[in-house]
Amino acid sequence: MITKKEQEFIQAFQETGLNESESKVYYRLIKEGSKGAIVKDLNKEFPDLARTTIYSIIRKLEEYGYIKEAGTSSRSKGATLFAAINPVKFFRKIISRKEEELEKINDLSILYSDRLEHIYNEGISYTLKDTDSRLYPYIEPLLKKEWKLTSYIEERKTSTINYDFFELTLQSPLQNFYSDVGLILFLFDYNVEKDEVTLNFFRNMIQRKAKEELIYKIDITDIDSVPIEIELFERNFQGYELKAEFEELAKSDMFEENLKNMNQTPQVESKGSVTLGLSLMIPSERKIFVLWGESQERFKDIIKIILEREKR
Repeated sequence: MITKKEQEFIQAFQETGLNESESKVYYRLIKEGSKGAIVKDLNKEFPDLARTTIYSIIRKLEEYGYIKEAGTSSRSKGATLFAAINPVKFFRKIISRKEEELEKINDLSILYSDRLEHIYNEGISYTLKDTDSRLYPYIEPLLKKEWKLTSYIEERKTSTINYDFFELTLQSPLQNFYSDVGLILFLFDYNVEKDEVTLNFFRNMIQRKAKEELIYKIDITDIDSVPIEIELFERNFQGYELKAEFEELAKSDMFEENLKNMNQTPQVESKGSVTLGLSLMIPSERKIFVLWGESQERFKDIIKIILEREKR
């Protein structure tokens, strides 16, 4: 039975960082003084704690230096005795640990505060060196034109996936609804440009992916995905156009300011729908490039870089 006064001591130990069970065991060892106690006696004192739990607590307290071995018991077949260190030394160790923790936190603050504040105010961005070197020829020219790299994911091929995968989100200096342009690159060990099975699989994938990305960014879920083929730089590219009915936009908080201008657009009046985004696929030998974004105007810089690089 723990008295009110003893509970006060246990609470004090908890405030230093020990949990309730650790505090009870440590206080019990303090009551034993320098002679210590064996785990069997601690288990009798706290029957709600399994013996394995007590051993775990003993190991943790010993690791922190709060208790130590105090020989063996003469009455219990040489069982190890454990004793608490002097309480004054205990609190000195606690103070020392807290000072070390505060010093580490201060170092972390010096190292990360400015960078995290920049992310807080401006959003996260990556540098060229954060990416795989095989992407440099496609990304570096964009970054020089004040594009930003705001997201980067890479996955290497495995026994079940036969390609390297890179997914980037780039932020265009220009925007209408949203400024993000997605670039995905699949790198294979063989020429996939004329592999229709593989290409069809990825066409279906980008149709789903582009729609999911757009739904994630805006507050409209009723979006149609329509197959298209567009011509840029004397090349035809297959992809999907993402459209929403004008009535759906009228329900959107995000598009509220754009609705008046849209309503005066002949294309909107005749078709009753608005194109919100596009996704395109560009196969090139061992690579498949996938783009998603607001319009083909957003893609021009990237496609031009891809085509120029792939000619080499």
